[in-house]
Amino acid sequence: MSSAKLKTNGEWLIWARKTAHYNTEEIAKEIEIEPEIIKKWEKTGEISYKYLEKLAELYKRPTTIFFNDDEPEYPKEPTDFRTTESINISITPEIAFELRNARLKREILLNVIEESDKFEVPLFPFDKFDGENFENFPMILRDLIGLNNVRKKKFTLNKFIKKIESLGILVFEFYGFDPKELRGYALYYDKFPIIGINHRDSQNPKKFTLFHELAHLLIQKEGISNLNEYYFKNKDEVLCNKIAAETLVPSNLFKNISASRKWDNFSQKDIQHLANHFKVSKEVIVRRALTLKLITESQFNERREEFLQYISTSKKHDKKSETQKKEFKKENIEESDHNIGNYNKAVMSLRRNGEYFTKSLFVAYENGLINDIDLALNLDISLEVMRTLREILIQEKILVLEDLS
Repeated sequence: MSSAKLKTNGEWLIWARKTAHYNTEEIAKEIEIEPEIIKKWEKTGEISYKYLEKLAELYKRPTTIFFNDDEPEYPKEPTDFRTTESINISITPEIAFELRNARLKREILLNVIEESDKFEVPLFPFDKFDGENFENFPMILRDLIGLNNVRKKKFTLNKFIKKIESLGILVFEFYGFDPKELRGYALYYDKFPIIGINHRDSQNPKKFTLFHELAHLLIQKEGISNLNEYYFKNKDEVLCNKIAAETLVPSNLFKNISASRKWDNFSQKDIQHLANHFKVSKEVIVRRALTLKLITESQFNERREEFLQYISTSKKHDKKSETQKKEFKKENIEESDHNIGNYNKAVMSLRRNGEYFTKSLFVAYENGLINDIDLALNLDISLEVMRTLREILIQEKILVLEDLS
């Protein structure tokens, strides 16, 4: 391979690195050269094709982008609300790529929808949440979701997601992150705003994250969160926690149930009872008791380790119960290691891409707007897995063939 230098636009080399949240030292270590060489490339734009390919791979950008003549525009970054022991932490390249991928899926969806009149685009009624009377937000939200009209236990996480997506919000589950690092994110748009929740979290914590990120959209403040702290300094994060908590665990109901029982010093048994009643995590119950002053700050601080132990004991149970509950049936999938592998990949794809995005692309495919290769590429799956996913969508009545022609 020739070592001749290519003349790129150094501004785009800088842009690609910064939008991937790398510094020059990290990139130099990845490709085993001195940081000064990276700085020289970015200053002069002169770089060999060998290293240009390496940078493109690291930044997850096409090599052609580095030859643009115009000045790059830097995207607006969502606010990072994550903390570890009250210390702010930085966005990693992996998180940057996750956010970029979520935005890309939205753009793909918008492009597909513009090509056909087959789609009725739901628009979330943000106008209902205009103003600063945030106290009313939980009640309005409960009405929209339907929580005031049915028994709460009927609302699994999957049903919450279905309802929220039906109102015009894309919900994606992301993989590969410890929940302590990243539990969720919210990206605001008037049409198809985005919520991301961590697949590795347990079911009940996911519910709180879902509504916490939804609250970020309601107040039109983008952000990424890990929700690991009991005390937040940022007023927007405090408000979003308050909206999510009041939506899932209304204060009047929480206080009435608490008053009707003789609590044993708010023990693990008490916390478990409330968590079972409201179908939320023990963590939410402890937070709620603290916020509503059923536990004082001094009591919480004295028993902090005890409460944290209560919370951690729910993780294993939630995971076990999730495994026991099969969200999708395998009735029409032939039993073999190969087919089961494709089935699991298809289910993962559906969770990762969300039902609305996935269904919309399949509708576009069935109507000849995109081909099978584009469909598989946009869902980031193989053609085999795509065919299995189609079976699942039909089986679960997510995709109704009579409506596609």
